Order: sequence, then structure tokens, then C-alpha cells
Amino acid sequence: MKLKNVADIYPLSPMQETMLFHAVTRLHPKSSAHEGAGDDTLFNQVHYSVTGALDVERLQNSWQYVLQLNASLRTGFVFEGLKQPQQIVRQHLTFPFVFNDLSNFSAEQQNEELKNSLIQDRLKGFDPQKPPLMRVTLIRFRTDFYHLIWSSHHLVFDRWCIPILFEQLTHAYEKNEGADSTKVAQNQQSMVQYKQYIAWLKKQDKQKASTFWGKRLAGFDKPSRLTSLSGSDSFDAQPNHYQRLLSTHCYQSMKAFCQQNTLTLATLVQGAWTILLHEYTQQADIMYGVVVSGRPSHIPDIERIVGSFVNNLPMRSKLDGSQTGISWLRDIQRESVRQTQHDYIGLTELHQYTSLNESDELFDSILLWLAPTQTSVLDGLDWHPVSADSHTGFAYTLSIEQLDESLRLSGDLNKNASLPVPHATLFDRLEYILTTLVNLTQHTTLLDLGVRTASSTSISSISNIEPRVGENDVKAGKGREKSQVAALQEYLRYEWQQLLGTDNVDLDDDFFDLGGNSLKAAQLLKRVEMVEHKSIPLLSLFQGRTIRGMVDIIVNQSWPVSSQIAMPIKKQGSQAPLFCIASPEVNTIGYANLAHYLDADRSIYVLQGPPDKDKVTELHADQIPDLASDYIKEMETIQPQGPYHILGMCTGAQIAIEMARMVEEKQQSLGFLGVVNTWAFYTVTRWYRLQKLRNRLTYYKGRIAGRSVSQLRTELAQKRQRKKQVATTPLVTQSSAKVKQVSLADNNQHEDYYSIIDDVGWTHLLPPLRKVKQTMTVFRLKQQPYWRLNDRALGWNNQCETTHVIDLDGTSHMAIMREPHVKELAEKLAQCIET
Repeated sequence: MKLKNVADIYPLSPMQETMLFHAVTRLHPKSSAHEGAGDDTLFNQVHYSVTGALDVERLQNSWQYVLQLNASLRTGFVFEGLKQPQQIVRQHLTFPFVFNDLSNFSAEQQNEELKNSLIQDRLKGFDPQKPPLMRVTLIRFRTDFYHLIWSSHHLVFDRWCIPILFEQLTHAYEKNEGADSTKVAQNQQSMVQYKQYIAWLKKQDKQKASTFWGKRLAGFDKPSRLTSLSGSDSFDAQPNHYQRLLSTHCYQSMKAFCQQNTLTLATLVQGAWTILLHEYTQQADIMYGVVVSGRPSHIPDIERIVGSFVNNLPMRSKLDGSQTGISWLRDIQRESVRQTQHDYIGLTELHQYTSLNESDELFDSILLWLAPTQTSVLDGLDWHPVSADSHTGFAYTLSIEQLDESLRLSGDLNKNASLPVPHATLFDRLEYILTTLVNLTQHTTLLDLGVRTASSTSISSISNIEPRVGENDVKAGKGREKSQVAALQEYLRYEWQQLLGTDNVDLDDDFFDLGGNSLKAAQLLKRVEMVEHKSIPLLSLFQGRTIRGMVDIIVNQSWPVSSQIAMPIKKQGSQAPLFCIASPEVNTIGYANLAHYLDADRSIYVLQGPPDKDKVTELHADQIPDLASDYIKEMETIQPQGPYHILGMCTGAQIAIEMARMVEEKQQSLGFLGVVNTWAFYTVTRWYRLQKLRNRLTYYKGRIAGRSVSQLRTELAQKRQRKKQVATTPLVTQSSAKVKQVSLADNNQHEDYYSIIDDVGWTHLLPPLRKVKQTMTVFRLKQQPYWRLNDRALGWNNQCETTHVIDLDGTSHMAIMREPHVKELAEKLAQCIET
């Protein structure tokens, strides 16, 4: 580059130096990157359609005006023979403007020429030594319709400059000042140029920034990789680009939540992305990239300067399950603000502050908050953005664009990378996490969101995931009983049949061999998570590719319990929903099996509060009113007004009757109230004690049978020794003296015994109860325990003004929700609800 026609010379920013190195490497004739010049991530191409009476010469002059107004647009870069590269601003340059008139071509020819122009323009690229690094190609299709291709290099300006440049272009076109050099010179004098930013950089304390980043990145030793190389095993062939528009309701909920908690939308998206990476990597120390605007507020009129300010920086977040979600989000926002004071450091310098291997990248995914591609419209012309680049040099880029009534999320996958799940599944999960975050309360912890704080092996494919079992798993699972294996197998068999379109499914069939794919796998996972009320990683579930394998993974690992009370088993339907009531400690797979046979036009929800202990705990009777009140609040968010349809079983039936009382007290109506083979409180006779004695005698008879006298003596001595040990072990103080707890870790632990029967079970303790006006439908087995009250309605006559009893053919209480009896129950239930 010859040093003539020079207006200014100054050094590069750290980010510009990184970009220049990248650009020069690609230009080198021996570089393999040279062959792929069209893939240059620093090449920006924006494509518009333009409708109206466009004055081509006037537009060309307007672009010339913009070029002369901004020093950065007249900048070239020199580096050969220099210790430090420099950027040289030319005094005057002619703007590269190409006009092609295709108005006489056929529509097919026009589209083909447009396609070729876009490709050829990208392949042409830019030489950073030869300014200007910006050009425009205008293609006329008709006298009132054009396509405009605007290309530039990231070295001279970033996307945040597009609205500024468009405003300048609009001014020049409307005022017709493009050809007036005097006007350009006058306006130029009042502008702050990019050199002011370079001067500001020179004054910054680099040692202070190094100290900050050293502390910020210290100890980070494992990349939070979302992607793998294309050659690795991947879940499916991935499209390189995926886009989704969030619903208006979701967007408005996000804005309201952020306003209420003094957070930004960017913070909320960063929090969701952190949790997503945690789910796929199972790491508690997460790092990803963020594209920052890099505009220091200390420089006057900084928002009006055209230049390349953006930088790619790491965002690190450590997850602690005991921390509340809102305080964690505030930490993310606080760190983001702190980083803005040191956001000018080049990414290549930051690697040294971590504990990563030299070959490891800091991150493979980056978040890019897009600036609008256009903020104004030229006089009498309609400009519509057709496409715009949002790629980065990283394996995965999540772009976020804020619209008037929503957010547009775009995912761009590098052609050499692959995702562990389909793009759609990734975005499903991200959207779900966002909707979960906006429902956070001041007391919701990260553990409640399913966050595990124990590190584990990174996940890159289905085949290499290992089950995770550790001390945190019990805490994550909380106090809920495991699913019945047989009931869960039946549920999965039915769901496989529906998803795969086959009636012939064996417990050991492979999901993918039967025609399963990534989309169906994601649908299955969503259904399993809803009926289990747990958060299960997709890759973990599909480590077991058979029904038997999936059941083993679901049952034998303590997955995080959902904090939601209402879980939809079926969301669609024009009829009033059916609310199935469950106690916090039970598994509800039976309700899911029941839902298979109910009307497809009726939505079905399970209402179940999350257990609040790490042990399976039987619900105490005095907890029922508060729980019923919480359930009603959740029910009203789904269905604001009655009539309500409620069904309960086991302790869920006791909660359901309490809900019915509260609904009627609120002057709301009940459309249906039903219980499944459950006795009301105060229905146990004194024969119950005889039954307990009989059971104990049967137990000891079985223990003694077949044992010698010496064996019995040994066992008796061991039992006495255990009693002595228990007597000398201090008991843990309980919040209630009446709590029956079965430890997930040690079933032999000494505990105070509690049974809800002993509390509210006996007939002679029956207090005066306010009866529910709604008729209760009681589904009962014909054979009932002899030690219960002799009442065909299973004692509910004491709590309801009228009852309707329907007999079931089964013989076992637990088998009612199993095949074939669950189908019979569903048929009779449907008849009752419809009438």
C-alpha cells in the first residue's frame, strides 16, 4: 500500500488485530482457507428488496456521501514489515457501486442472476489492504422493484453501525446532498470519528484489566462444549440454520419478569443458555461467549461513531443448587456490567488465565444480540431486509433479535460441527427454560429448576453418556416414590405405539430400529418428563434405547423433581380440563395411563406439589388444607372459572375433597368430583388392630419356617445388639413428631413412626364435617378390607351430601391404573363426566 491520499494513521484495537490476522490468513495463496473465501465469517452481506420510484444516480451519490463522512469506511490496513499493524484512513475514495438492469429478463433469469450475484459477491471478498472495504450492488427487476446487496468487512464496522449508516444514507438521499462535497466537509467536522476510540484504548490500564480477567477465569478447566465435530457420532443430520419466533405471551412474560426484578432480557436469555449448557454437559462451571458492543460510555457521542467496536468475550457462570434463581440471574447481570469496564481485551489473551489445555477453546457457542438491519425508510421507498449474515467464527451462534412483539431466536451451526440433538429439540428446551425462569419466585432455588451442582463427564452423543450417581443425586430426586416398573412399561409401550405408528412393540425393541428419529425422541422425552414430573436429559433417556432400558434409567436414577404443581398430560382439547389430584410423595404414572383412554378433546392435568424433603415422606393430615389451597390457585391459572372437574386417588382423594369444599366456599361450581377406590378419613374400625396382629404373626411364621434353633438364637442376638446401638444413637430433631420417613439412602435408619390412619382414621373420632354439595362419584373395587367401615360408598357419605358408586372388576388397588383395568376405569369415568 502506497502512503498517498492519507488522512490519518493509527493502530488497531485488540479485536481488529485478531480479525486482521484471520483475514490475512485467508488471503494467503497457500492457505486452505483461501479456497473457501465465501465462508469468511468477517464478511458481512445484507440483502434488501426495494420497492418504489428509485433514483439510481441519487442513491449512488448518497452512498458516496456516507463513505466520505466516516473515516472508518475509508480505512485500509497495513502490516508487512511493521512491528505493529496500522490502519490508514484515505482522504478520498470512490464508492464501489454496481448497477445491473435485468428488467428485460424473464423472472426465472432474474432470480438466477440474483442468486449468482449474491454468491459471486461473497466469493470476491475483501482485501484489507485495499479500501474501501464496503460496496453495493443494485439490481433492477422492474422500474419500481430492485434488489440491493450491501457488503462490508467486519474490520471497518459492525452490525451496530447499520442503523447509523442508514440514517446518514436517508439524510443524503432525501436532502440530495450526496454530490455536494461542501456539505460533506461541513458535516464531517461535527462528527466524532473512530480514532477517538483508539486513543481511549491507549489510555486504559491493561494491567488492571489483566487482573480482573485473571480472577474472573481462574480455575476454569473444562470447556462447556455443546457441539462436536461433524465426523463424530451425532443425533441427526443437522441443518446449519434454524429460526424460531417466541410467542407474544412468552415475550410479554419475559418483559414483565425482567421489569419486576430489575433484570434485562439479555440477562434472562443468558441464564437460560447457561442452564441449557448445564443440562447437556452436566457441568456446574459453565462458559460460553457473548458478543459485546464494546462502546465505552466515556467517549462523547459514542453511539454515533461508525467503526468496529464489538468484541467476543467469555461469560462464566458457576451453578450452586442452593442459590435462588433470581439472585443467580442478578449475579449474571452484575458480572456482565463489571465486564463492560474491561471488554476491550482480545479473546486470544484471555486463554492464559484459565486452566484449560492449550488446544482447548474457551467456548464453542456464542450469543449475539442483533442490532436492527434497518431503522428508517428512504423517501418514498419501501426497504425490506431479505437476509443478513449473523455468523461468527464459533461452532454455534445463537442470535437474538428484538422485535416489536417478540424475540426472534436464530441458531447457526458451523458446517464442520454437529449438535447432540436436533435444532428443534434444542430450541424447544431453550423456550421451556425461558418460560420456567419467568415463573421464578424469590424462594425458587436452582435445585428446584433441576440444576445439579456435581460435575460429570461431558456429553457429546447418545452412545457415550454415562449414568450419573452421586451424593447430590438423592437431594435432586427429593422425597418421591419410584415408579412401578410394570406401570411405567405399559405407559412407554403405549407412547411408542402412538409415536411410531405400530401395535407390535416389545420391551426389548430398539426405538430407532422401529422408525424412531430425533423429532419423535424429543416428543417422547417431553411426555415422559410431564408424567414423571422430573427433568431428564434427552441423551440420558436414550442411552436406554429400549422400553426396558428407559424404565431402568427413569426408575433407578434420582432425577430433579419439577417445581411446577400443574403438569399437563394432555394440553389440547375444547372441553373443560380434568384435574387429577396427587399427594407430593407419590408417583403419578397411573394417571398418565388413564389419560390414554380418555376423550382426546379433553385436556388433562396432574396437580401435585413438589416434595420438600430428601426422603419419601407420607403427607401429614394437617398439611392437606394448605396443599389444597395451593392446588386451587394453580388450577385457577389454567381454568379461571368453574365448573371444575376433579379426580383423586389415595391421599389425592383426601386433598380433592378439601379442594371441593374450598371451591364451593368461593361460590364456584364443580362439574365432576370423583375418587378412585379410596376410603374417606374416619372409616377404620377396631378390626384394624386385629389385622395388624394377624399380619405380624404371618410375618414371624415366615421368618421362623425352615430355620434351626441355633440360627434363630444367632438372629435374636444380632437383633438385640442392633437395639442397643439404636438406643445410644441420638435422634435427629424432627419438625413434627408424627412423621414417617423412609430414607432413600438407608432404610434401616431409626425413625418415629407415623401413619395417617392413626391420625384421622378411626370411626369413633369422626368430627362434624361440612358436607360437599356436589355429588361424588366413587369408583370402587367390589372386594374391600373387612376392617373398614361397612359403607358401600367407602365412607364418603360422611363428607358428601350424595354419592354415586360404580363397581370395578379388578382385585388389587394398585392394579386399577394398570392394564386391563385402567381401560375399564377410563370408560366409566368418561361416561360420568359426559353426563
